[in-house]
Amino acid sequence: MNKGGRPANPTPFWNPVRKIWQVRITERKGEASKAHDLPGIPYDREDAAKIVARDMNRALGRGEGVAPDAGETVTTYAGRWLKARAGKIASTPDNKAHLNGHILPVIGAYGMADVTAKHIEGVGDTF
Repeated sequence: MNKGGRPANPTPFWNPVRKIWQVRITERKGEASKAHDLPGIPYDREDAAKIVARDMNRALGRGEGVAPDAGETVTTYAGRWLKARAGKIASTPDNKAHLNGHILPVIGAYGMADVTAKHIEGVGDTF
């Protein structure tokens, strides 16, 4: 239940300089809101940015996780994983296309340690 003045579904915004979606969320009562990056979400996928922002806000409100920019995100892990496979595994281009087209727009901004089965199931719900 939101007892403060902040909306339950914070609005993500596109940072044109950094070319990344961001959202302002107050993490603890009495602290100023902080802009959190939502990496891996393309400019034309505002719907995915809204889903990630809403889920992040709810998780932080329940004390269930950290901001996605604190630690390795799914996007940064996926980049390392793809780099390690490059030139060794024939399906790497297909893997990259699937990640960029379906997975990273939905859960790319989450910290690796914070991804749950529900997040994974949500990937299919958005397409």
